[in-house]
Amino acid sequence: MACWFAAAYSLRMKDGALVLVDCLGFRGIWNRVNPQQLIDRLKLIETEAAARVVPRYSSSMLSFGPIRFHLRLLSDTVVLSIQYEPDAYADGAVPDERQKNLLVSVACESAAVLAYLFMDSEMPLPLRGCVSFGGHLCDGNFLIGPAVDQAAEYMNEPEGAFIWVLPGVAERHKTFRARSLAITEAPNEIIMAAQRMAAERGADVAEELLKHTEAGSELFVEALRLTYAQILAAPTIIENYPMPIKRGSVIDAAVINPFMAARNEEDRKRIMNRYDEFLKGGRIDIWMKRQNTLKFLALAEKAAAEFRQSLGSGERPQKSPK
Repeated sequence: MACWFAAAYSLRMKDGALVLVDCLGFRGIWNRVNPQQLIDRLKLIETEAAARVVPRYSSSMLSFGPIRFHLRLLSDTVVLSIQYEPDAYADGAVPDERQKNLLVSVACESAAVLAYLFMDSEMPLPLRGCVSFGGHLCDGNFLIGPAVDQAAEYMNEPEGAFIWVLPGVAERHKTFRARSLAITEAPNEIIMAAQRMAAERGADVAEELLKHTEAGSELFVEALRLTYAQILAAPTIIENYPMPIKRGSVIDAAVINPFMAARNEEDRKRIMNRYDEFLKGGRIDIWMKRQNTLKFLALAEKAAAEFRQSLGSGERPQKSPK
């Protein structure tokens, strides 16, 4: 009976990316803030996160099928599962590695949005956790599977407000970005064919661009190449960052950049100040987490600022900072 039950659930598990984070300093927070205001704030964040993450990805644009976003806030823990919808698996179809890697890319962008939203308030809540990938099943508030187990094992390893991308998952992200950048160097006819395909599959921006009077010209295609290359170079992840972890160790890790969800310098400075104000206390563990976090944030903010300045500059983007 137990074997049958496990097999039945295994059949329903699908590969996908999983963001699992919790709020640093949440224990005893009811002593510092109004509990009802805290709950109201968490409800608002849940609504804002759903609005800012899900609509960015048109299901009809994807080569395998619609993406399913499953977002849950459970007290101070946030879970975001990103998989393809079950209907996409009809007739035995399965996503290839490129299509799986797309889910990782979406998850990393979504994690940056979550980190930003939780800090963009008079009641800031810095997040710590990780991004995993693998089989899992989400049904309401119930989550099971290898990706869930792995994320739960490693989410609290960082000594600071870090959302890190587990090593194998970071490789998927790097592979996806490298392949996408390679496409921007393709011949003009392939660039235009991809643009038309995106338009046919419901990408409104692609459809509008194809209406441009210069569509198909050498200048138009070069502008597309440059734009896509700049977007793909966004430092959503700070690669190979020496992240402090428990037991006094350090691991070179890929860490989510919370400033990539900020619109301008004013937003970035406001978020930086909130980290600075929140991460305070009278214990050495708090001092260490504060020092570790602010050191990383200084690098992440610089990377985000340089990226924003490069947009529209007409220059090819630089590699992600390390």
